Amino acid sequence: MKYLLIIVSILSLFSCTTVNYVRTDTVLEENKGILICSIHVDEPGWGINIFKRDALFASGIIKKIKNPWDIIMMTLEEGEYTYNTLYYPPRTLNLERKYFKIEAGKINYIGDLYLDTSGDPYLNPRVKSKYKDNKRLVLERLASEYPIIISKYKIVEEVLETNP
Repeated sequence: MKYLLIIVSILSLFSCTTVNYVRTDTVLEENKGILICSIHVDEPGWGINIFKRDALFASGIIKKIKNPWDIIMMTLEEGEYTYNTLYYPPRTLNLERKYFKIEAGKINYIGDLYLDTSGDPYLNPRVKSKYKDNKRLVLERLASEYPIIISKYKIVEEVLETNP
């Protein structure tokens, strides 16, 4: 059992994703891009897990959603990612798995995620999600908080869609 834990620990190191939250003076490394996603929740405090697509184990980044309208803005290595679970101890709720790409040297806007986590958290935990494109509002907010970054990097858009 001891050796199994050591092997799992070593393998998880190979699948880890490096993340840095964006500051007003952030300069992107050669293989990194900036993820921007607006998240709207009815109950702040949830954490959202972001995973690199081909990760062998849980290499997720947990971003805690602090406000009813929060913005994820972080640097990630170029590649394909997903977010598929919400975490609010002791609850974990699954989202429909959606994939998005991060292009190096660019701001990657993937849309706005609206989450409805209503219902009894212990007897009937559930989540409904939908995606919208409020790029104008998000970029206005970011332009006031991060004017240098918004003017420095090209913005690419890959807005995720809600399945019918």
